[in-house]
Amino acid sequence: MLQFINLLPASDEYLITDHYFFKINVGAIDMIRLTKKFSALVVSLLVTGFFIPANAFSDGYILSGAYAGKATMLYDNKLNVVTTWDHSKLSDSLNGYSCYLMPNGHLLRSGQAPAVYRGVTQISPPPNAAPQQGTIDEIDAKGNVVWSYTLCDSIHMLHHDFKPLPNGNILAVSFVRYTRAQLIAAGVDSTLKDNGTKAKAMLGEKIVEIKPDYENGGGSIVWEWTMLDHVAPKELAMNNPNVISGSIVPSLFSGQWVHLNGIDYDSTRDLIVFTSRVFSELFIIDHSTTTEEAKSHSGGDHGKGGDILYRWGHSSNYLQNGTQTINVLHCPTWIPKGYPGEGNIMFFHNNVNGTSGVSEVVEITPPFDNDGKFIQQSGAAFGPSSPAWVYAPASDFRSDYMSSTFRLPNGNTLIHEAYPGAAGPMGSSGSRLREVTKEQAIVDTGSLKSGGSSGGFGMSYNPAKIMYYPSSYAGIKNLLASLNTPVITSRSSSKQEISISATSKSILFVNAQGCSVGIFTLNGKPVVTSNAASDRFALSTSSIPSGTYLVKIINGTTTTQHKLFTLLP
Repeated sequence: MLQFINLLPASDEYLITDHYFFKINVGAIDMIRLTKKFSALVVSLLVTGFFIPANAFSDGYILSGAYAGKATMLYDNKLNVVTTWDHSKLSDSLNGYSCYLMPNGHLLRSGQAPAVYRGVTQISPPPNAAPQQGTIDEIDAKGNVVWSYTLCDSIHMLHHDFKPLPNGNILAVSFVRYTRAQLIAAGVDSTLKDNGTKAKAMLGEKIVEIKPDYENGGGSIVWEWTMLDHVAPKELAMNNPNVISGSIVPSLFSGQWVHLNGIDYDSTRDLIVFTSRVFSELFIIDHSTTTEEAKSHSGGDHGKGGDILYRWGHSSNYLQNGTQTINVLHCPTWIPKGYPGEGNIMFFHNNVNGTSGVSEVVEITPPFDNDGKFIQQSGAAFGPSSPAWVYAPASDFRSDYMSSTFRLPNGNTLIHEAYPGAAGPMGSSGSRLREVTKEQAIVDTGSLKSGGSSGGFGMSYNPAKIMYYPSSYAGIKNLLASLNTPVITSRSSSKQEISISATSKSILFVNAQGCSVGIFTLNGKPVVTSNAASDRFALSTSSIPSGTYLVKIINGTTTTQHKLFTLLP
């Protein structure tokens, strides 16, 4: 397929290969010369030095923030940055693990609470609490923090994942520090090691439901589940999958017993799914319980209180003759209603030390009976015996750390490798994305642009987890509506400051007299172009279809690329 423009800029020629635009410095060139020179290649106009994928991911947006970075960004399906939230002036400026876009268009992100010291002794967060977090902030489109919550003291710290609930509350994961006496009393094996010696303390886990207080700030914990309430000595836990063996692992992982690293919520069944890096297992518990029932072994819709209702991936954790299917996993996600595979659970299987040498994306179908209860035969592992779908290419697909995956509305799967190729020490390259079909054909690949926001662990850009939102999502519509009146400034070659403001009917350029101005599609096709005949010049958008566009200004030989703007229906 050929796509042409009448005339490219006098100094630049742009060539599209399979995935990226490349700039070649040449003289002015017309469409006839393009046809002769590039034959079946696709030709398009792009602003100097700006690289975007030539193909496009399926409809929707990606939300992402580098761990330990100071910004969160929303990307369109061509991986262009639509908007950026700058956190550099916040007290918890460093990002945590997760971020979400709320239905009102606000950002909900985790942050790292500053450490608290008494003299030279750190009293908050607790020792070995990593990845460090402790805060959750709600931030509007202009970067204002409208609500914040902190749980970070000498005993607790919010970490890894959290999940906004339909009722406006938030499920979050927190460390809990236990003494040796407490862990032994709960049924944890007294021989548990920490760095080769008997553990004197350990970090366990709890899941809390936070009800935000928008009037006074902060919030209250209205429900909680603590893992240690459902631990039993090995002799009682074997062949009892509803409790966790106190001998499930022989030693701690950096002072942590579980390292709970992902959480999701099924509003249809009122169930919580979470994963553990250390146990290499996926778990489901009942959220319909009261807090008191969640401490016990009875109550709730399933009648088991806070006991484990379902687990998958490592049946040798609860069966004498069990097996291990999973070796480190992240990002458990229930496939939404209306999506292909709805009700199934997906996760990123890091497959650390796996014999295949590659990671996997795994989709399973939890076994429910007609009453909505989990099916499990006594003395047997929970089903299914094999996944519903697995993505496991032969090579060039590996991330030993973090990472995430999501089913898209069209049935494709979006996959995010947080540390591509990382085996052993973490790699230094940025994370990468791919979209694949059910038949495992690759639709597109790409890397998220950092926008100048670096990450932790020596990474240029390392979001631990991304989020996907279809363009029909209310949060996307509300955010883009609030972004439709930005003021964007740029320096032209004449050193005038040119400002651009978007209204519902036009794009207004100020100080642009004598410049060529235009609106372009994301692949560089001109939609409206003109010469600014006056100091204040407007381009009408009334006849332009809804969508996301680029604005460009040319002043002599200088071309300026501006942020995207979106026209709503």
